[in-house]
Order: sequence, then C-alpha cells, then structure tokens
Amino acid sequence: MFRSGEWCVKRPRIGGREALPSSWEAHATVPLGEGLLCWVDFAHGVVFSHVFADSPVLRFVPFPVDTVNHKC
Repeated sequence: MFRSGEWCVKRPRIGGREALPSSWEAHATVPLGEGLLCWVDFAHGVVFSHVFADSPVLRFVPFPVDTVNHKC
C-alpha cells in the first residue's frame, strides 16, 4: 500500500462470521471511498476492507443462495 509517500505491507486478518471459500478469487475491485475497498467474486460474494486502517480486517459477505433450486 502506498500512503503518505511511503510503501508499507500489511497482512489483514479475516473477520466476521462467514469463512472465505477456498475457491474465492477477485473478479473485480471496487473503491467505495474513505479507504474502503471491496473485491467481488461473481460466484461467491464480496470482501470488504478499510485498507488504510492500522489493523485492516477482511470481511466476507456471501451472495444469497436459493437452497431449493440451487440458484443465486
């Protein structure tokens, strides 16, 4: 991450109730403002993080699944 004229590397922890699927991959990255980014996996859901936080956390929000017809 590049901020205030310096590069730094931070390893965010994964928070929230939902586990990140092992097959998850980012198909799109969307800036939401105020340092909030989201990464979208079209098959699984969205990961959110405040990337400029001192201790960033990844929060996964899965897409709803129709368990009867197995459709999204």
